[in-house]
Amino acid sequence: MMSPQIGRVIASVFAAGWLATSVQGMRLEPPVEEGKIYWTDGRDRSLDLTIRRANLDGSNSEDLFTGPESLRDLAVDETEGKMYWTDENGIHRADLDGSNAEILLENLRFVRGIALDIPQPALATQTALLANFPNPFNPETWLPFQLHAPAPVRLSIYDVRGALIREIDLGYRAAGQYLTSTSAAHWDGRDQHGQRVASGVYLYRLQAGPVAHVRKMILIK
Repeated sequence: MMSPQIGRVIASVFAAGWLATSVQGMRLEPPVEEGKIYWTDGRDRSLDLTIRRANLDGSNSEDLFTGPESLRDLAVDETEGKMYWTDENGIHRADLDGSNAEILLENLRFVRGIALDIPQPALATQTALLANFPNPFNPETWLPFQLHAPAPVRLSIYDVRGALIREIDLGYRAAGQYLTSTSAAHWDGRDQHGQRVASGVYLYRLQAGPVAHVRKMILIK
């Protein structure tokens, strides 16, 4: 019986919570976020290694990315939704679902181990949804917010009748301020089907764990 080669395993525990609220009579519930385990698995030394993921209870195991047998250590940044790993070619990065894989550093020799020094956002005294910028806008805008505590974050955009136009799921975010174009939520002025929306007033709603806030913005073409 061949045993898996287990790399560095990092479990990310996500907070779960819900609060049903309404926009123009529409009932909404945010999704429950589940914790995950990530690991590298090699069942046979002659085969490639695979980065795998499962729930913290071991259920819903899935393959994310298959790499060369030299694939070694693994680290996960759940705040930005990225995983990093090393192999004989260098240091790589991909989204947590295995997509958008890229090599960051190559032509390295004897790479052993990987660690992430992740800057912590400035602490916020309360969870809040802030004014979008620019406003009015055309065709895109940014939706800044701040979190008093870590939470799964979702931005939902509605027209003035309460019809859902677009959902932007940001995943689990650490406590802090997300105020700039590099950290705030971004809306490109399109609906769920990728179509440009008409000029008008829109509502944008922050759902951060059990906390919800709504503000208005104006699209002018």
